[in-house]
Amino acid sequence: MKYVAQGLQPFSLVEQEPFKVFVTDLLLNAKMMTRVTLRSMIDDASKEMKAVTEAMRGVDHIATTTDCWSVRRRSFISVTALLTDPDSLQRCSAALACKQLRGSHTFDVLASAP
Repeated sequence: MKYVAQGLQPFSLVEQEPFKVFVTDLLLNAKMMTRVTLRSMIDDASKEMKAVTEAMRGVDHIATTTDCWSVRRRSFISVTALLTDPDSLQRCSAALACKQLRGSHTFDVLASAP
């Protein structure tokens, strides 16, 4: 899904034979999705992000935090929004971004993370 959405690829890509061969060469037991399934997944992700955006519109103050960690020799960085729902006074959080880092958690690597 990310490859198609972020790369601005057509939904039909997942049904093209060369793409299927490419994916199954990488993962022998990979299950291929149809473009209908892909479109549904992208629509659901979009609705979820719009719901988070709408929830944030009604809040006067939003705090953000960044974290980085390593798992199985891979490093990641994330950004999270923290807010209080003005109606229920419940604390809420939403993951805004998460990306794999290349290299160690050094200042240079963290500072250049997009």
